[in-house]
Amino acid sequence: NYELIIPRRRQDEDGEWEHIPTPEDGARARKWDLVIPDEITKLKNYTTQTAKTVKRLSRIYSLGLSGAPIENRLDDLHSIVDFVMPGLLGPGWLFHQEHCILNRYGGVVGYRGIDSVRERIAPHYLRRTKDKVLTELPPKTYTDVWLEMNHGEWAVYGVIVRQIRQAIKENPKLKAANILTEILRLKQCVDDTRLLGETGIASSKMEALRDILEASEGHKIVAFTQFAEWATLLGEEFDAPVLKGSVSAKARAAMISQFQQDDSPLLICTEAGAYAITLTAADIIIHLDQPWNPAVLRQREDRLHRLGQKGNVQVVSFIARRTVDELVRKIIHRKLKLLREVFQEDAEDTMVGQAVTRADIISLLGGK
Repeated sequence: NYELIIPRRRQDEDGEWEHIPTPEDGARARKWDLVIPDEITKLKNYTTQTAKTVKRLSRIYSLGLSGAPIENRLDDLHSIVDFVMPGLLGPGWLFHQEHCILNRYGGVVGYRGIDSVRERIAPHYLRRTKDKVLTELPPKTYTDVWLEMNHGEWAVYGVIVRQIRQAIKENPKLKAANILTEILRLKQCVDDTRLLGETGIASSKMEALRDILEASEGHKIVAFTQFAEWATLLGEEFDAPVLKGSVSAKARAAMISQFQQDDSPLLICTEAGAYAITLTAADIIIHLDQPWNPAVLRQREDRLHRLGQKGNVQVVSFIARRTVDELVRKIIHRKLKLLREVFQEDAEDTMVGQAVTRADIISLLGGK
C-alpha cells in the first residue's frame, strides 16, 4: 500500500488555483515503512513548512530523488541528508561552523573540508548522470555569445550603477543579499531598457536573437528569459508564442503540441516552461539571461535534451560584456564547482569559493 502526499492547491484546466484536501495530517500520524520525496531539493531549507512537515513523518526508511542535489549552498545538502540519514552530518550549526568560510559581514564566501563531506555521504547515495544512462542521446554543444551594449543602454546602466554605489556608500554594512535585489534592475537593463520604462533604445540582445533566428536555416529555437514582461515583448516583436506562468494549463498544452508539430521557428519561455514539458522539436536553446541558480539552466536545457531528440542540441548564452551578466556567469561557475567537489571522486580543491561577495559586486560596479 502507498499514499501520495500532494500539495494543498493545484491548477484546474483553466489555470485557476483550487484548494484540495490533503492527507498530510493523517500521514504524520502513521508509521511508514518508506517515505520517498521526489525533487528532494525542496527540503534544502530546513526552516520552511514543507521541510518541517516532511521531516516529521514517522518512518523506518527514507529515500530522496533529485537531479540537482545541490543548487546554491553546502548547507542545502545538510538539510537534505538530514532527512535521508538523520544525524549523519551532525547538527546544522556545527556543520556550518566546520565547513563554511565567512567574511567579516557573516556572509559565506567559500567552503572547506569538502573531501570529508564527500566521504561521509558516499555510502548513502547513488548518482547517475544522463550521459551514462541515456547513451543514445545526442550531445549538447555550448556557445557563449558576447555582446556589446549600445550607447543608450550604457547610459541607463550607468545611472543604475551610480545609484547602487551611492546606496553602498551611505550604508557600508549593507549585505550582498540586499544589494542583489537592486542588481535585478541591472539585469532588466541589459535585457531591454523598456523593462525599466525607458523607451526608444534598441535592445542588443533582441537584435542578436533576430540574427540567430535569420541564420537558423530551418532549426527551431526555444528562447528563455526570467522576465515575463520581456517574454511578452519578444513574442510581439517576433510574432512567436509565449509560454509563461499566466498561460492556463489547457492553453499551455495546446501551445506545446502545436510547436512540436508545426513549422513555428521560435518559442519564447519564462521559467514556467522549464519544467515537466517536452520541446524536442527544437534543437537550439538560447539563454537570453541567466538565473543565479545553475540547476534552472539545466532544467531549461532538458526540455530539448531528452528522449525523442534527434539532433545535437545547441545551447547558446547571451552575455553582455562588462555587465551584471559576467557576475552571474561567475556565480554559476562557482556553484557548479561546488557540485563537482562534493559528488566527483577526482576533485582536487579542498576549498571552494561559493557565494557572491561584496567584493564581487564592488568590482562589477566599478566597471563602465
